[in-house]
Amino acid sequence: MKIFIDIGGGDSFSARYYRKRFDKESKNHIYTFEPKKQYKRRYQNIANHTLIQKAAWTGDSTGTIDITAFITESFSRTDTVDVKMNIGGDEYYLIPDMVKRGAFRIIRKFHIVWHQDKIDKETHLEVFDMIPVHKLSWPNG
Repeated sequence: MKIFIDIGGGDSFSARYYRKRFDKESKNHIYTFEPKKQYKRRYQNIANHTLIQKAAWTGDSTGTIDITAFITESFSRTDTVDVKMNIGGDEYYLIPDMVKRGAFRIIRKFHIVWHQDKIDKETHLEVFDMIPVHKLSWPNG
């Protein structure tokens, strides 16, 4: 099974970009995590797509979902799981948790929009080096 997980989907640019560039026939399933309600209708016409209106985080609570648990309990190493993350600086908290709890054993490619202005350079490099899979920059639409 091929999966694209869009963490911080915003106005649906990433889901639409993925479809246009990598999956024109809509064969792969897309899961988007986007807590902002004003974007809900932007996802209505995307085929083979699930919008989860919660923020990805290190645990479940009101308005958040444990993204590591979602990945590790929903998919396996036999699946092709690509992840895109654009979460405004919270990547520096979420990535260490994902590494520690095994999400990157399942993720094949990791696309990210870094928010280096939110953190010191040393912490950025430390978190960057934690990621054990192919890292790609993502266009910020």
